[in-house]
Amino acid sequence: MAARRMLLIACGVVCLGVQFGHAQEQKRLPRVGVLFANPAAASRNVFTAFTEAMRELGLVDGKTVNIIVRYGDGSVDQVHAQAMELVREKVDVFVTSSGRPTEAAKRAAPDTPIVCAECGDLITSGFAKSLARPGGNITGMSIMSHELNQKRIQFLMEIVPKLRRVAILSSPEIAKTNAMQVTEIEQIGGKLGIQTRTFMNAGPGSFDELRSQLRSWRADGVLLMATPANSLHAKALSDLAVGLKLPLVGAGVSIVEAGALIGYAPYRGANFRRAAYYVDRILKGTKPADLPIEQPMRFELAVNMKTAKALGIKIPETILVWTNTVIK
Repeated sequence: MAARRMLLIACGVVCLGVQFGHAQEQKRLPRVGVLFANPAAASRNVFTAFTEAMRELGLVDGKTVNIIVRYGDGSVDQVHAQAMELVREKVDVFVTSSGRPTEAAKRAAPDTPIVCAECGDLITSGFAKSLARPGGNITGMSIMSHELNQKRIQFLMEIVPKLRRVAILSSPEIAKTNAMQVTEIEQIGGKLGIQTRTFMNAGPGSFDELRSQLRSWRADGVLLMATPANSLHAKALSDLAVGLKLPLVGAGVSIVEAGALIGYAPYRGANFRRAAYYVDRILKGTKPADLPIEQPMRFELAVNMKTAKALGIKIPETILVWTNTVIK
């Protein structure tokens, strides 16, 4: 009887060990949901930069963490729908590419931590109380637009010495969000003696009217706002500007690859690498409210020489000397 009892106990221990081992294997991995406004927003290998930085921190997709990626089509409804998909996936933290995905994630999951890799002014947008102590569930990299837009206008001034009128190209679905930035550009233009006017990209159906408006207003250059619609239609808008012999300056290398003359923005790869740091801290228990919002330290300037040739413009050496990327 004693031997039989010992055998039963041994079997029980083995079974418990198997069950425990199986439970360990089935342990749920943390889930990180990455939300882009549209596929174009994921260009320049920014997702690769993010996953590489995650691996360096020991967060390996499929082994120590699950990374789930979703793309919208630029529209409010579609980006929100993708955010809701990530909520159904029960993500533990969001990583967002810009303001619209951040808004969508906040709306879909008000209490889930959100790391914005490249948002505008998070304080002015109401997402955070201060840079040092955000105070809510959103933190990350905040891109202060004033200095960037001033630099873009200065580039236009160097390219077009007699620059007098700059068309600001926004889009209706984000007009309210960009209102403060447009006001900043108008103020910058006023100080530099340049007249500005805002025009809207309402999609391909509006391009003929937009072309007519820019021609009638006699614009000397175009400043492309960083909106989902402008990103989605970057090539068409660049072609439109070239057709009117107007230099178009925007944000980032992807705009220049699509045909814009110049792009100037924070280095996206560095921003997404830094986003991995925030994710690591949050997964280890730090609250977003206690993680200071940072500002970009690296910037990139891109020039499209093919577009310059089409416009009959010679890019000044004062610009080329600072250029990181040249499209030939």
